[in-house]
Amino acid sequence: AEAMIAALPRADLHDAARVEAISARTGLVAAPSATLLFQPLIREVARIVEDELGRVHSAGYVLSVDAPSWHPGEGPEYYARHRATAPAREMVAFELIALQRLFGPPTEVSGRVIRRGKLALDSEDTFNLQYVTRDGAVVQLTVLMACPQTTRHGWIAGDHGVVRFDLLTGTVQRELPAIAINDVRKICDWGSTLEAVYHDEITTFLGVIAGRGTWPYSYRDSSVVCGALAAAELSMLTGTSQAVRST
Repeated sequence: AEAMIAALPRADLHDAARVEAISARTGLVAAPSATLLFQPLIREVARIVEDELGRVHSAGYVLSVDAPSWHPGEGPEYYARHRATAPAREMVAFELIALQRLFGPPTEVSGRVIRRGKLALDSEDTFNLQYVTRDGAVVQLTVLMACPQTTRHGWIAGDHGVVRFDLLTGTVQRELPAIAINDVRKICDWGSTLEAVYHDEITTFLGVIAGRGTWPYSYRDSSVVCGALAAAELSMLTGTSQAVRST
């Protein structure tokens, strides 16, 4: 337990205020990676939540990826071969970049972090987070890395109904009886738009450097994500819900 606590992400090593101060003083652009925020489906779901769903009550999301299929030709030099940067742990933080945009930032987390599969890698492969957002919505997030079936989908319930979305198929389903909307639409194809998403992210970054536009994801946002991951792992060790400490 002591070793795991020592390995928890530390917010003081990701000091948003310090990064902001350096950026302001030097004129540097501080832009944490935010790839999912440029994904067309995530953008459309964010629009639906803002314009059509009403206040969010609850949400759920699951990511399952077969870990052995990640970079099979690489050895111990690949970060995902190590417990501190294991794939399930890293993907919790990666998915939260988009999820806090959709549902709101987490403020309190209960976590279950365990090893359920039979991976050769000595790391936890199952992360389950139940958290409360700043606005009071309750969210369930599960990341799996020892199940061979790949899936990446979620749902959101709010004042006007339910929205379901699937990143891999690129579809979004709106069941919003309060405003008379009920449809299923294909927004994009994950594989064919992946390079375009990276291009959009890089182009936006270069534009911000040139003084055009703003970056959609701050170091302050990123520190909340790191704090949520730390809270989940600490919750597993203590058996109690943990506040998200981001500073």
